[in-house]
Formats: sequence, C-alpha cells, structure tokens
Amino acid sequence: PLRVYISGEVHAPDVYLLPPGSIIKDAIRAAGGATAQANLDVVNQALELQDQQHIHIPAKSENLPTPPIVEGGVTPTPSAAGSPSTTVSRVTAPPAGQKININTASPAELELLPGVGPTIARRIVDYRQANGAFSTIEALMDVKGIGQATFDKLKDYVTVE
Repeated sequence: PLRVYISGEVHAPDVYLLPPGSIIKDAIRAAGGATAQANLDVVNQALELQDQQHIHIPAKSENLPTPPIVEGGVTPTPSAAGSPSTTVSRVTAPPAGQKININTASPAELELLPGVGPTIARRIVDYRQANGAFSTIEALMDVKGIGQATFDKLKDYVTVE
C-alpha cells in the first residue's frame, strides 16, 4: 500500500494507507472529504499518488493561482514497432503574470515550472520540510538537481512569501 500524508482543509488530516494506483481524490475521500474552506480548484485531484507523499489541501484564503487547463493525461500513440507507447501533455510554465510560491506549492504545482519534473518537485518539497521555508528564490539552488541553468529557466515564475 501507499503511505500518504494529507493535511490542510480535510476533515481528518493524517497518514493513510491507500492501494497502488490511487489518486489525490482518493486521499481526500479517505480523510473524510474536503472542508467548506478547501480550495479544490488548485488541486489536481486526478494525479496518481506516490508512497510517502504529502498532499496539502489549501484553504481558499491561501490565495494560490488557479492552474491552467491542460489537455488530458496519457494518450496512446503507435510506435515504430507497432506496439502502443504513451505521450503525456504537460504545461511548462504557470499562467502569465502568476508566480508559484515555493514555500507553499505542492509537487503538482511545482511541476508547472520550466525544468521541474516530478523528481525535482519532490526534492523541493523534501528540502523545504527538512530545512524550513526558503528565504530567497536563489535558495532553490541548494536543492539537489537545481543548478544555475535550471534556476535561470524558473526564476521568473517563482516567489517566496
């Protein structure tokens, strides 16, 4: 089973054991559902969970940007060998004029940043949990896997508040 910690605007924040293949919506349901204050518009409830993941359901008062509409996840396409392969559509930057707060963003929100995939997003969250809030955006370069080139791609899209 997957061990997932869900916090924020759910009725029973805690660590839950969920079956492989579960999605964020399943974790919310396991935690007794979202509260009336939950801002579910900024949470991609269709994302598949990973073991030891922390999911934070923000309050409407947290004022996070609404994520852009993205085409569906996995679309089968034929490969040269004739067997199906998959391609994934993904946004490579937050909506124009909106910045992502690296001190409160979920892994899914961090993946909207250019040059940040699931591994780097998880490292940012893990670093933040181990070391506390980032004091400057440049502190992102202390996260393993984020060097000057990656930082240069994402610096215009992030903030610390």
